[in-house]
Amino acid sequence: MNANGNMTERHSTKPNEPIVDDVPPLIIQSEREVFREKGGADFTVTEAIATVRHTGAQLQFHVASVRNGKTGAVCVVQKNGKDEPPAFLIARHWRVSTKQWAWEFPRGMELKDEDTYERITEGYLPTASVVFLDEIWKAGPAIQNTLLTVINEKLFRNGDTELKLPLKLLVAASNELPTQGEGLEALWDRFLIRIISTCVKQEEAFYQMLLDDDDEEEQEACRWQISDEEYAGWQKEIRQIKVSAEVLSCITEIRKNLEKVEIQGSEVHRNVYVSDRRWKNIVKLLKASAFIHGRKEVCLTDLLPVYHCLWNEPEECADIRQIVVRALFVPYVKEIAAINLSLKSDLKVSRVREALEKARQKGDRRDDDLMIIDHFYYQIENHGTGNTYIFIVDYKNLKEYSPKDVPATGVMYADPLNPKRTIIRTFSDATKMKEQGAERVTLYRDEKNLYINGVRFPMRRLKRGEQQQLWLGNMTLTDRDYETELETAHGRIEKLVKDLSENIFISEEDKKGVAQYVATLRKEIAWARVDVRKLRYGDES
Repeated sequence: MNANGNMTERHSTKPNEPIVDDVPPLIIQSEREVFREKGGADFTVTEAIATVRHTGAQLQFHVASVRNGKTGAVCVVQKNGKDEPPAFLIARHWRVSTKQWAWEFPRGMELKDEDTYERITEGYLPTASVVFLDEIWKAGPAIQNTLLTVINEKLFRNGDTELKLPLKLLVAASNELPTQGEGLEALWDRFLIRIISTCVKQEEAFYQMLLDDDDEEEQEACRWQISDEEYAGWQKEIRQIKVSAEVLSCITEIRKNLEKVEIQGSEVHRNVYVSDRRWKNIVKLLKASAFIHGRKEVCLTDLLPVYHCLWNEPEECADIRQIVVRALFVPYVKEIAAINLSLKSDLKVSRVREALEKARQKGDRRDDDLMIIDHFYYQIENHGTGNTYIFIVDYKNLKEYSPKDVPATGVMYADPLNPKRTIIRTFSDATKMKEQGAERVTLYRDEKNLYINGVRFPMRRLKRGEQQQLWLGNMTLTDRDYETELETAHGRIEKLVKDLSENIFISEEDKKGVAQYVATLRKEIAWARVDVRKLRYGDES
């Protein structure tokens, strides 16, 4: 096999020179099992008779094989005479996928002094800087094991010699993924970037492919060639690229969420394992991306394409991409959540103050002795476990009971901050209630009681001599410019989206995934702006 992955043809006339051909050098005529040790390793000895294809000579030899349900190969050297050097190297290999023995004849072997076999390397993979391997998973175990050190350490062991390879890029292709149970996990892990290549989907690109008749060789092939000096210089600069704390934090977020990857087309979740070696190489890839984009430091925009490095099965790919997208925007999600939390707290204080002031101005003193709980709530007695509360503003705005009036619509739900507490709120549109397990209820009141679904419940009141422990006067509005904070967060999000779109390694599909997620963040900002208007102008629309 040469550097392009094709078989070369070379016929030998010397008895001890290797045969490199497109077909096996031996033709197996017959074989019979002469010994089997049942159980354990399933050790077997087979006697075989073969004909040498190019000479017609007949050979008889024995092969020892070990199966035990796993891939295994045993090589046997055949000698023509007691003092003569070996002529062939033969392997018998058990394939789990076909559940059959297969003969293999390693090619490119050249006999050296002292009975040492060394492969011919000139013009083959060990001397190539760019390698393409087609149908990688159909290669024999010997080749696959050799590739482990080739990819990871760029070393090739040829007999007693260890060669340092000039390899810069190795690309492999296959119509199938490695079969599970054949011990190929280590080699699969060595391929850092994994791309699922499908048929041409866009019609314009499909037409371009159909009409492209340019078979001429590129006239300026050397124009883009990278010299060894340039390559070494780039590698040195890439090693000096810095990785920010922001990027490391994002990697932590991705790793955490890889423990629960949603499998496409099902409700099943899977823990996707990524080795430490793989993460180390991913960081090298991030540095290379930063270098190519002309930066001295890795930033968040370099991270999106790494989902190609994280999946093991194709059905994991879609959700892992979304995991990476969400991780990129975590700082902004937290920022918006913090703004919303403070904004809603201020909105509660403002509403309660307005409701109490409105009642005072009207001379409505019915609720003066109701105990205020946690600044914003009145407590409902004898309901459930006794830990049911209604928002002060909602209670004050309820209509007095009248057979002619339609009760107000409300929802009852467990407080997400305190699950033992039940909260009641009124909404003109109960579908806006997001809390899980919310129960729709009807509400109205009289001077001393609250009616829930027509059942009367008394309100908790201050006892004689008892004072309010938590009065609203202790609560103050924050002096925050929410509109500016939201605008700043929105600007940062839009900048990240723009920077991502300019990354040369991000596809149109990736951009669509980003756009879909960012749409949810824009919606959160829009709702927050509505609350800002309510806080500033009392706008309830």
